[in-house]
Amino acid sequence: MNLNNLENKKRYLNIGIWALLHIALIVAVVLSYPWKIDRNLYSIVPESETSPEIHTAETVLAARTSSRIMLFVGDSDFTVAKTAAEKIGHTLLSSKQIESASWTVDPSSMKEISDYLFAERFALQDPSILQMDDSAAADYFYSKALSRIYGAFPTSDLSRLEEDPYLLSQNAQDRVLLGSPLTMSQMTLRDDYLVVEDSGRTYVFIQAKISMETSAFASEDHILGVLEDKIEALQKEYPGLRIEKSGVPFHSYSSSEQAQVEVAWISGISTVAVLLLLLLVFRSALPIVTTLASIGVAILAAIGATLATFHEIHIFTFIFGTSVIGVSIDYALHHFADREAQVKSMLLGFMTTELSYIALVIVDFPILRQMAFFSMVGLASALLSVLLVFPFVSEKMEGQGNFPLKIAQLALTGYSKLERIPKVARYIIFVVAAAALIPGFVKLSVQTDIRSMYTVAPELGASEMKVSQWMNMGIAPTYFIVSGDSEDDVLKKEEALTEKLRAAEKDSLLKSHLALSDILPSKDRRSRLNELLSKSLPIKYKELCKQLKMKPVKNAQKKLLTADESELNSGLESLPGQLQSMREMLWIGNVSGKYYSAVLPQHVSKDFNPKQYADPENGVYAVNKIDEVNGALTELSLTALSLVAFAYFAVFFILSFVYTWRDSLRVVRAPVLACVFTLSMFGYMEIPVNFFAITGLILVLGIGIDYALFFKDSRNHTDSTAFAVMLSAATTLISFGTLSFSGFAPVSVLGLSVLLGISVCFLLSPFTRD
Repeated sequence: MNLNNLENKKRYLNIGIWALLHIALIVAVVLSYPWKIDRNLYSIVPESETSPEIHTAETVLAARTSSRIMLFVGDSDFTVAKTAAEKIGHTLLSSKQIESASWTVDPSSMKEISDYLFAERFALQDPSILQMDDSAAADYFYSKALSRIYGAFPTSDLSRLEEDPYLLSQNAQDRVLLGSPLTMSQMTLRDDYLVVEDSGRTYVFIQAKISMETSAFASEDHILGVLEDKIEALQKEYPGLRIEKSGVPFHSYSSSEQAQVEVAWISGISTVAVLLLLLLVFRSALPIVTTLASIGVAILAAIGATLATFHEIHIFTFIFGTSVIGVSIDYALHHFADREAQVKSMLLGFMTTELSYIALVIVDFPILRQMAFFSMVGLASALLSVLLVFPFVSEKMEGQGNFPLKIAQLALTGYSKLERIPKVARYIIFVVAAAALIPGFVKLSVQTDIRSMYTVAPELGASEMKVSQWMNMGIAPTYFIVSGDSEDDVLKKEEALTEKLRAAEKDSLLKSHLALSDILPSKDRRSRLNELLSKSLPIKYKELCKQLKMKPVKNAQKKLLTADESELNSGLESLPGQLQSMREMLWIGNVSGKYYSAVLPQHVSKDFNPKQYADPENGVYAVNKIDEVNGALTELSLTALSLVAFAYFAVFFILSFVYTWRDSLRVVRAPVLACVFTLSMFGYMEIPVNFFAITGLILVLGIGIDYALFFKDSRNHTDSTAFAVMLSAATTLISFGTLSFSGFAPVSVLGLSVLLGISVCFLLSPFTRD
């Protein structure tokens, strides 16, 4: 009786310790308030190796450009297209998630541009004239003015001819508007709408900017979801209506919406399958409820610890947290299915798994560190539940579960007797298998390409191609970031860069480029152009007036042919409203005391090498975000692969203090060979071994070594150990196997890696005993 009381007190003490630890964690979470859930998709990629200032400038530019959307609303009836565009535009403007939206052109804005071109006519002349002498420049402008007025197809605006006899403002218009890539699209102005005519339909252009605070993930109240519903309703009302869409937000929303549907289906199927399996095995709800409760507590503990430590948690950390379920459920199942299992095996398994996560923490990748920390805490909580709480639950169960199906019983019997295969047969199988794996290693490739991680929805991809064609968009993957000590310093450095790009255009290396300095020259260029014009224009002024039958103005050099002081000091604020969009696209602004802008090459050839035009010492950087991220992730992959080898060696080293070195080698043999098999299979399937595949291999070590440890200490209860391992492997393979069917490449690759690795660990673990 006293012994029973002592046992009861011990159990209640264990439960008290368990509760106290989790309560302490809750207090830490409360004290760490406020918390934040990071939904930023870009934060899952590592930072580039550029300087922090350039990286910040990149981030500002990416955030700005990735918040813009474009829609083209088309119908064979222009009135229908206008009506639908108005309704869509008002739907956008009515949302707090939209910063701005426009679908009409204010007639006064065209006059505003015209006034700007007139005011800046001296500064916006072709800079190539700076290579001419005064006489040549005079002949150039004289001939150009006459050809505009008396040419075969005169189209120039002559309303300001007396103030601008050389029609410099028309030259500026040709250069800024007609010659700009932004205005070389197929769009035309019709009834104050920008439209595109295509395949018998007239498409009305709508542009909008989504607030930076708006999540990229799909939700019920997301403006893009509301927009989809509105478009669907309009297409029912107007059957011939077509909508083409373009913009990063559409892709983020589409991929997250698809991911949510997949996660719901995959998690639902795997959960139902696991529950049915457990119910079939235990024929009791108690172990199932207890196991699920321990997993729930473990996940909550992991969330709490992560918030208390990092003060935020990334949405992808929750996805990675599925590994906590996969590992922690093993402890619970071994407790209920293998009553003879020793605590030592669980503790060793726990330590080796935590070591796997520690290997992830070492990697210089903040989001991965958070994921690993999340998993470490969750796993620790799950183990505490099994060791401190589950013994109390076990008393409530009358019997141990076993397979009620004959086929399953035969499989269990066969699995537990795998170790009895003769050694000669084992060696033959090993040699044949090793030879079969070699071709896979020959084809193996270790690299990460983020472009392969996202598959564009066919309809959205078709829309993007159409819009790109209409808008004449051909922005190269590599662009330039220009830095300077002041706004004017940046513009001056831009001009030096664009001179090189114009030379490249003549060599057909690219078709065009976008640069703010093309519409807003630096003070230095303004001054040099003004000096040239003030000397060259008066040379033929009187002769030009005679040809135009105009009376020359007295003191014309000062009044008409020279820019005044205010025109030499124009800044960003002087740009008209219709050109501010170009400023927002290209001007990054002040970052940590320095100023930055972007220059975008367009329609580049394969021979164009941006690095030849960069000059980092003078603040001109060639940036290719995709290549930088791919390089960083590939380097991380190689580092992680090295850490996998280190983790396996560290596990072997730790186990050698518990077992003999031969026994320790047998324990790590299964996960090591599983890793080798998985890498070879990736080579056979021609799937690059990326960072996420290697993460899966680390999980294989953490999960798979538990099977070997349980068999090592099974002694005289091999059947019950085999039963527990089969059950654990089944639940893990169901959980991660279903992930391999995901359309989201990182999740799919992670699931496939664990699926292949755990399958091999499962088959080889029984051989740990001999």
